[in-house]
Amino acid sequence: MNLHARSWLIARLRHLSALGKRYGLRHGASLAALSTAFVAGSVSAFSYVPLTDSALFDRSDFVVDGRIEAPPSRAVAGASVYSVAVDEVFRGALYGQQIQLIVPGTPGSSDGAGVVVSGAPQFTAGERVLLFLHDQGGRFVVQDLALGAFHQRVDATGQDLLARDLNGAQRLAVGVDPEGEGWVRDAQGFRAWLRDRAQGIDTVAAYWRRANTALTVTPKYTLEGSPPVRWFDFDSGRSVVVYADHSGLLGLLGGGYAEVKDAIAAWNADPLSNVRLSYGGVTSARSPLMTADGVNTVMFNDPYDDIPGGYSCRLGGVVATAAYHYTGTQKLNGTTFGRITETDVVVQDGVLCLLSLYLGANAAEAITHEIGHGLGLGHSCGDDNTPTCIVGTIADAAIMRASLHADGRGAAVGSDDLAGLRRLYPVDGGTVSVDAPGGGAPAIGSDGGSGGGSIDLGVLLLSCAALIFRRRRAVRS
Repeated sequence: MNLHARSWLIARLRHLSALGKRYGLRHGASLAALSTAFVAGSVSAFSYVPLTDSALFDRSDFVVDGRIEAPPSRAVAGASVYSVAVDEVFRGALYGQQIQLIVPGTPGSSDGAGVVVSGAPQFTAGERVLLFLHDQGGRFVVQDLALGAFHQRVDATGQDLLARDLNGAQRLAVGVDPEGEGWVRDAQGFRAWLRDRAQGIDTVAAYWRRANTALTVTPKYTLEGSPPVRWFDFDSGRSVVVYADHSGLLGLLGGGYAEVKDAIAAWNADPLSNVRLSYGGVTSARSPLMTADGVNTVMFNDPYDDIPGGYSCRLGGVVATAAYHYTGTQKLNGTTFGRITETDVVVQDGVLCLLSLYLGANAAEAITHEIGHGLGLGHSCGDDNTPTCIVGTIADAAIMRASLHADGRGAAVGSDDLAGLRRLYPVDGGTVSVDAPGGGAPAIGSDGGSGGGSIDLGVLLLSCAALIFRRRRAVRS
């Protein structure tokens, strides 16, 4: 190599090194890969030397589990900015539940112009992600480009996995791990390993699983409404009172009242959220779902025919539904939410044959599900806007799936439900700011609320994808 060529090569490698430092490619694997890719001259656009997961963890400033909230913006020149709702932190100290993620490149820009950086990860709004991050002077970037971005996926058997998008990438070494050779990381096992690693416990990487067919990105918990909605009362220490219709549900072991109490207790039990529901006892105050009366009520036997028809013990049908009223908007950690002011639940008539099973546990499950809607949670799976529920997945195990499990689990809130709850109601309360007029008024039906007519109830949204249970017919051969 002549002197001119050597000088040019050194200059190019220094440029690659600068790019690496800018976008989190520090000391080693990916930087070495970029150098190798340049020298070899015949490798693909994104080449990499694989890191062990231990090395990737150790070289990252932060490791977080979260959800991509929206399509990227272009707040930084030449880069896409994603808003990430953080559900769990495995490494580093983060304040608040939301971060802004800077990813080099602006592919698919609406103005027809853009920059594509090979190896830079891309994300879809709503997807679950596990991110290894580098602190770039107060800005978050993915460590080692696509090597630090894991997408939550599900295979054909319903197994939750974490996989990187390395399509088009060339692996320049083998033997470090079996990725790319038909193996992927089991999501639950990998997260458990990360928790141990964070505690300094060096455990065996027992999370590798043989991949089953093609993988698809599968969002988990969803939020109600657009914009999403939540109670802001909890942030100031107030509780929201929920009452049971005085008529109850005759034939249930707890008369419906105990089941409402169980549902409230289930949502209150999470120490990592600030939900404060309280049971107000029985009330005769009730009205159709479309009418706000200032009281949060669980009504039995569909007294106003809010659910047309009745439940069929032979065929199934709608078990219960919920509605919430909201007025104005406020921001939590920079995200705009509608401010819930009232929520009501209606249990269908004719449904005792189902809800009385398992000593009333089915009733507790149904009521817990509907109160979840009243807190702002959508379905995890099983309706027109979410994936099909697959047995064995956390989405299917969630109490917020679109159909009743009806297996005696009762008011059992799952891990996916809790992830959504913590997103809506972080235990530290987050940073709340007024986004629209009316944001400072207390919510109707909550402790300290006015209970009067001074609040404009604004918009009523029905949980149209009501909880459904379908009877399975026996098939004779």
